[in-house]
Amino acid sequence: MGEFENFIKSNVWVVVVVGIVLVVIIILVVYCICKCRHNARYDYTALHEDIALPAKLELESKQRQNAVREAALLNCQYYLRSLGQYVLVDQMEDIGSRVGKHWFLIKDVQSRTEKVLSMVPKPHAMPMFFTAANKKTLSEVMTAIQIQHPFIFPLHDIDFVFEQDLIVAIHPYSNKGSLKDLIYKTRCSEAYVSKYNFRSSGLPLQQLQTFGKQILEALLFLSEKGFPSHGHVHSGNVFIQNSVCRLAGYENAFLGLESKLEPILKKKLRDSRDSIDSLCFGHLFYEMSRGFELDTAFPEARHLIKLTPHVAEVLNYIFHSETIPSIQEINQWSFFSPVILPALKLYNPVPIHFTSNMKALLKSVKKGKLSSKKLKRKSSSEAEQPPYSKPGLPFV
Repeated sequence: MGEFENFIKSNVWVVVVVGIVLVVIIILVVYCICKCRHNARYDYTALHEDIALPAKLELESKQRQNAVREAALLNCQYYLRSLGQYVLVDQMEDIGSRVGKHWFLIKDVQSRTEKVLSMVPKPHAMPMFFTAANKKTLSEVMTAIQIQHPFIFPLHDIDFVFEQDLIVAIHPYSNKGSLKDLIYKTRCSEAYVSKYNFRSSGLPLQQLQTFGKQILEALLFLSEKGFPSHGHVHSGNVFIQNSVCRLAGYENAFLGLESKLEPILKKKLRDSRDSIDSLCFGHLFYEMSRGFELDTAFPEARHLIKLTPHVAEVLNYIFHSETIPSIQEINQWSFFSPVILPALKLYNPVPIHFTSNMKALLKSVKKGKLSSKKLKRKSSSEAEQPPYSKPGLPFV
């Protein structure tokens, strides 16, 4: 030990050199580690930004959609739990084109029948106030109207969820799907964006006459009972049951939901808002005959050239007359007037009694949108409404 100490004392420079070498080695090791980490991060970033950008955007979009669907599912589960009348079977694909609307397959606990529940956010411009009283009156109107006609699709219930500003509708599950599914020969459970993105062949002439007549008779019935213009006449709102067309979506006029065709028909309807059902029927009739939707507000020569003369005459009458014909006038056109509907012959209507509240609701909705001043005044008074009687739902 003494010899080693003597050696160190006499050779201090050796200790210094060894220390310097160790420091250099440590510095080199640290530098190499940092360099490797920097290169790895650089390579990953380049790959992520340059190569995987489309995949990244698609992934983010899918994650957002999944988050929205999960929130809607949670809302549905809490809503069904508050009712106690139905159980959830499955969350359906987005079977319609309306953004923000969600569909669920449910089962009635007592009857064991399957139904479809839909949820949609409350529109900003409802033509009726979003109150418990109006919800009750609207339900009464829907109940009175749906059991009265063979060409009206039933609506079992309509409800307002005030905590989340949601509108819930429950109607039968039609395993045959909609008229659109028949036209495109698709299954009703498939997603809207994937099952209608091609051109079909259209329907036979006899079906055009029969189905067209049934839809017109349904619209006439609603009009005769004081309903506002339907505004949402399209193939997705017509269901097939026992080879009979039944019109749905008539509640939408009370909710202020924008029509699917309103953006392209807006200019044409500037001076004739009441003609929207006639023009929507014209678009539906074209889709039934050709197997795909009309891509302009009014059909042009290129749209009519491949149609049979009878079908072209109907479309010319609807779209190119001096004035847009009413639903009654279209129903009396020679193409539809000879059609005999056995279900309508057997139809024995029971007089519908509308209460004063029901009449007032129909009248106010037919007048159109409420002014912003009234909406503001009402929004402050709605806080005084009785609380929602069902158990509270979480805001999701």
